[in-house]
Amino acid sequence: MHWILLVVALFSLEFASGIEVRLVGGKHSYEGRIEVFYKGKWKAVCDHKWDRKAARVVCRMLGYPDLLRFTKG
Repeated sequence: MHWILLVVALFSLEFASGIEVRLVGGKHSYEGRIEVFYKGKWKAVCDHKWDRKAARVVCRMLGYPDLLRFTKG
C-alpha cells in the first residue's frame, strides 16, 4: 500500500536520481502493470490513490507524450 506514496514522491526526483519505471504484462509495449526499480528489485506499484495525474506522470517517464486511459486493480 505504501508503494504509490513512494512512487508519487519519487516522480519529481526521476530525472535527478535516475529512478526507473517500466510496464510489464501488457499485450502491447504501451500497456501493463507499472513497476519501479527500488533497492535493486522491480516492485509493483500499488493502485491505492492511483489517479489520472499519477498515470500521466508515469507515461511521461516512459517516454509517451500523454496518457490515453488508465485503470485501477
